[in-house]
Amino acid sequence: MNRTHNDNPVFPSEAALHQARVLQHEATATEAPRVGIPWKFWLVATVFVAVSAGGFFGYQQMYKKQAEQLLSKASAELSAGRLEQGVALLREAATAHNAQAQYQLAAVLAVQYLQQHGRLPLRSEAGQGELFILLDKAVQAGEAEAAYLASVLSRAAGSEPSHYLALLGKAADAGLFIARLDAASNLGKKYAVQPAYLASLAEAAAKGWHVAQVEQAALEQAQGDAVHARQWLEQAQQAGALRDRLLLLRRALPDDAWRQLEQDYRHVAAYRLSMMMDEPGQREAVLSLLQRTADTGLPAAKLALAEHYLDAQKGYWQPEKARAVLESLAHRTLPLCRVDVVECAEMLVGQAKFKLAVNHYLGVQGFESVAQAFDYLKQGNEHGEADATYLLGWVLLNGRGVPADVGRGVALITQAAAAGIAGAKVTLAKCYLQGLGVTPDRQKAKTLLQDAAAQGDGEAAGLLQKLGQGGKV
Repeated sequence: MNRTHNDNPVFPSEAALHQARVLQHEATATEAPRVGIPWKFWLVATVFVAVSAGGFFGYQQMYKKQAEQLLSKASAELSAGRLEQGVALLREAATAHNAQAQYQLAAVLAVQYLQQHGRLPLRSEAGQGELFILLDKAVQAGEAEAAYLASVLSRAAGSEPSHYLALLGKAADAGLFIARLDAASNLGKKYAVQPAYLASLAEAAAKGWHVAQVEQAALEQAQGDAVHARQWLEQAQQAGALRDRLLLLRRALPDDAWRQLEQDYRHVAAYRLSMMMDEPGQREAVLSLLQRTADTGLPAAKLALAEHYLDAQKGYWQPEKARAVLESLAHRTLPLCRVDVVECAEMLVGQAKFKLAVNHYLGVQGFESVAQAFDYLKQGNEHGEADATYLLGWVLLNGRGVPADVGRGVALITQAAAAGIAGAKVTLAKCYLQGLGVTPDRQKAKTLLQDAAAQGDGEAAGLLQKLGQGGKV
């Protein structure tokens, strides 16, 4: 039988084993000698390291606390108008590597420069080393306010837009209110609300910035706190002392759009305040405030003023003035305003056109001369405005000022009814009852009237009662 290996393997000879041991000894002789370390040594070493780390951490915490105390004292000194003492304390806190102190000292130095020279400091200028070194350190430490100030100074120096916009975006992403507002106008970027943003907003409002006060008022009102909302709006109407260094420095940039934005917010505040003045005896004050705000061009104020002039019950009935105000909005040539709030929305122009048209077709005194009423309704229908769609259908159905088109009129009214317009449901129900443009269907009419009545339409409720009694509509 053939085998592939030996049944009895040959073991190495004593000479070979000896040679192997010699080679192994020579190899290990070149390595560092291994000495066993007692476990007690490791225990002592571990305890020593832990105690040292704890002591270092404790020292760090104490150092940090001291810096925070210095920063607090500095803020108090600056608030009291003691600039030299405040700056000295900020320098001491900044030396302790407090990033907030580094930013605040840089901001104070920048404000001082602005007040002395009437412009913002430049990095390239002699004597500005301390300011920009402090600012750079604070930016590197992640201070959002420092990043925003750096973006402002970079823009003042004529840097590449990509540079200062990157700093602006960094500050905005961190939740800084003023940075987000600037980013919205410069980058077209909108942000979700987050705690850091809300805290920054509240701080800016407390420092007297009217824009922040208007936004804070909107926040309070959304939370159901009308009292505090009104207080913020009232503050926004007053010329108080502004203590926001970032805003003072931002205003130093030659930016007409920014100034217009701030002014528009003031107008929004005045309008919102007028809408909250509902106490007896304040009607004339409300009308005066609305008139003043409407004169600035605020769309919502124009609409509200026109509605007041059309309110006969409150004694404001002046339809000619109402038409003039609405036409000034419908025919506007300038941008509505530069702020992103509902009082400035483009849809308000459509509402003005609709009000002009509806009052024209209702025959309201003073609106007879609205020559573009039909065109306004066509525009509203094209833009998906259900009220305009309904009125356009009604005009075509009845041939008011244009040739009657029953088929087209019923189609538009059906479209408006499907969009939820109660009046359209009532009119369409009448069409089904009378067989006007549709096959008569009493049950469809009844369903439409029930839907409209559930929406609070009084005419629908009355027609349902007639149908229930077997009457004709």
